[in-house]
Amino acid sequence: PGVGRLCVLDYAGQEQFHKSHGVFFSGSNSFFILLMSLVTGEKRQHRTLEELKAEAQYYLSFLRASLDGKFIPTVMIAASHGESCPDCQHLLQRVVGHMHDLFHGMINITEESFVLDCRDRQSPEMKQLIRHLKQVRKKFVKSDVRYPRLCEPVANKLLPTLREQQEDP
Repeated sequence: PGVGRLCVLDYAGQEQFHKSHGVFFSGSNSFFILLMSLVTGEKRQHRTLEELKAEAQYYLSFLRASLDGKFIPTVMIAASHGESCPDCQHLLQRVVGHMHDLFHGMINITEESFVLDCRDRQSPEMKQLIRHLKQVRKKFVKSDVRYPRLCEPVANKLLPTLREQQEDP
């Protein structure tokens, strides 16, 4: 039960939560999305290529260190506030290319990247991202056939016992 579902964990990039991230970085059948903002500050100034590269490098290094070489993670890089940046897809592609070079053999960075206007859930870019994530989910569920075979029998035996314990205080 539950095998094949997509679980999304939003870490929000806040430093005070970094220590807890490693708890969730354990599955080789995981897919990570690095979502960066193209603007900064109250005046929503455009971020430079160097700022975006530095942020991406920081988070990818953090992810790699948290995994301690257990597996090679797959990461897709995306950017928010696309509505405010006229050449943002090109900018993001340069960041992705740089991260490919830096983390080659350590992190599988996807070729796909998305620049999003997060204010509009129905935007063409958001729909394209959703379609892409559905394809990723299918790929990842198919790639780990051991998991459903192992977990389903265990869950089938364990769930009735847990339900009985919940009913009897």
